[in-house]
Amino acid sequence: MRLPVLSVATLLLLAACTDARADAPFRQDYRTTEVADGVIAFVADESPGGVVQGNITVIAGERYSVVVDSGQYPALARRIVEDVRARGLPPVKYLVNTHWHGDHLLANHVFKDA
Repeated sequence: MRLPVLSVATLLLLAACTDARADAPFRQDYRTTEVADGVIAFVADESPGGVVQGNITVIAGERYSVVVDSGQYPALARRIVEDVRARGLPPVKYLVNTHWHGDHLLANHVFKDA
């Protein structure tokens, strides 16, 4: 009987000691920089826990925009889609991944209907 009570007490104490950063596994903010006419870099800072979000670049053409790397967090990618619309840029039609790392391509599906 003593072992189950001790086990439950230990689990409750461990649950109370969780890291406060667990609520926000990645930074949800980014800076925008206009690299050239119609070329905007969305630069995400490294998260407190060292989680990396790849930078996303949008190249606006006359009729369509091209996204270079989608990042790894769909929530952040959706915010960037909204930012592209708010800036009055042409809709995203193409997505280019620079390489296979997750922080560059895990949010690809967000741009499918952008």
